[in-house]
Formats: sequence, C-alpha cells, structure tokens
Amino acid sequence: GFQTPLAIETSGHAAFQENYNLDDGAYVVAKILMLLPELKQNNQTLGELIATLKQPAETNEFRFKITAEDVTCYGQQVLRDFELFVENQADFAVDRENQEGVRGNVSGQYG
Repeated sequence: GFQTPLAIETSGHAAFQENYNLDDGAYVVAKILMLLPELKQNNQTLGELIATLKQPAETNEFRFKITAEDVTCYGQQVLRDFELFVENQADFAVDRENQEGVRGNVSGQYG
C-alpha cells in the first residue's frame, strides 16, 4: 500500500489520515477555518493561497445498476470481464495498485 496522509476523490470528498481516514466534510471545513487566522496575519486570502493550483485531470466514474438475481456473482464476473478487456486494449493497462475493483490506465493519444 501507499502512505496517504490525505486522500481526495475527483468528486471533492477528502479524508485525512489524522482523522482516521474518514470522509468527513466537516473536518475539512474545520481545517480550512483554522487556517484563516494565519492567512489574515500574513495579509493573505484563501483565494490567493489556492490561486496557483490547477484543475485536476478529471476521471469519469460510471455506476451501473445490477438487476441480476445473484448480484455478487454477476458483479464478480463483470470485474473479471472488464480486467480482460483492459488487458487486451492498445494503450490500456490494469492498475494493480488499486483498492477499488478494476482500474484501467490509458496512455498514448488519450492518456
């Protein structure tokens, strides 16, 4: 695994290791509020602090409703099929360092 003091999803959800890796918006807001006095003391604004940050490259997440009677079995088969699909595509690679099912990384023209 990886040491991750902060994990942020593309949706904006964030989890700090110091807060037991809980996805906790109130904790993130509290961290920002605690930073404001320091910014004010340095004659800075929050906007100035983040002005040089770039928008992240976006990833798309798709969620499909499984209607099969045996949801677990069907879901496992979909994951196996998707992994095989990714492995057989040019410029695609399965991300083995992933804890959320199967992730495909794209390189080349679309990577």
